[in-house]
Amino acid sequence: MKPMHIDFAPVAGWWEAGSDKGRRPLWWLLCLLLVAAFVTACMACWQMAGERDRAVSRKTSIAAELDRASQGSGEDDLAKIESAEAVAHASQHLNYPWATLIDSLEKNNRQGVNIMSMEFGIVRQSNKMVIEASELGAGLDYLEALKAAPGFNGLVLARQEAVMVDGGQRIRFTLDAPQPVKAEKQARTEGGAQ
Repeated sequence: MKPMHIDFAPVAGWWEAGSDKGRRPLWWLLCLLLVAAFVTACMACWQMAGERDRAVSRKTSIAAELDRASQGSGEDDLAKIESAEAVAHASQHLNYPWATLIDSLEKNNRQGVNIMSMEFGIVRQSNKMVIEASELGAGLDYLEALKAAPGFNGLVLARQEAVMVDGGQRIRFTLDAPQPVKAEKQARTEGGAQ
């Protein structure tokens, strides 16, 4: 037997549309429309992803602002606390019996003794005074006279040091005195105790 040689005719592809050559432009147009639709869909997805990212970032920033507004910042709270402390300090100064204190200081004025400063203590509830005397004896006499004066009960010598002032040596005393109690407050406590 003789070998048989079979030669099949080439199969026409979809782009050739069989043997009809008149339909080829229609197939190419359909392919172009499919590619255009795919590109358009990709562009729309890209734009939607960008919009979503912008919306998420806006939502995050708004949430952060709302959190800050509801909690208040630490600086604002610190400013409010400092303001309240300043008001309390001023109120204590206004209600403080300064006239009694100044009268006691004026009555006990001594030669060679100078009051350098007086500091009102908020936390310690005491007054800190710095006094300079030309001699140790004069300073100690002044300290004893002040202890007997109204408003200086419980006066304590906190520190003593020798300093040079204008070429001369002076003795500097730092005194702590408890803040005097108001007269009406003292009368109420004494009246209630009886």
